[in-house]
Amino acid sequence: MTTVLANNHHRTLIRVARQARDALQHLIGRRFRDIDSQATLLRDHLARVEDARRRLAICQGRGWLLAAEKIVDQIRVAARDVPYAVDLVERSIESRRTRMPKLGEIVAELTCP
Repeated sequence: MTTVLANNHHRTLIRVARQARDALQHLIGRRFRDIDSQATLLRDHLARVEDARRRLAICQGRGWLLAAEKIVDQIRVAARDVPYAVDLVERSIESRRTRMPKLGEIVAELTCP
């Protein structure tokens, strides 16, 4: 009878440990999606800077100095967002550094007094 209770307790611990591990895997997956989202935002900011830089080169080549001045302002605004976007990417990357524990480690932690 004691063996049956011990086996049931052990199975319950393993089931709970698997649920905890599944929750951690879900959290880590969400963190990867956050990194992708923040990296996409950074790419978009850089694309705005590149697009404005290309238009600036066209204006310079054609001697459109007034238009070039307006584009320089657009570059300034777009470039101002880049450090913020880089910071978001770096923070997202740092937040995912959680190591996935092994199932045995979770069971051991659940059985600790």
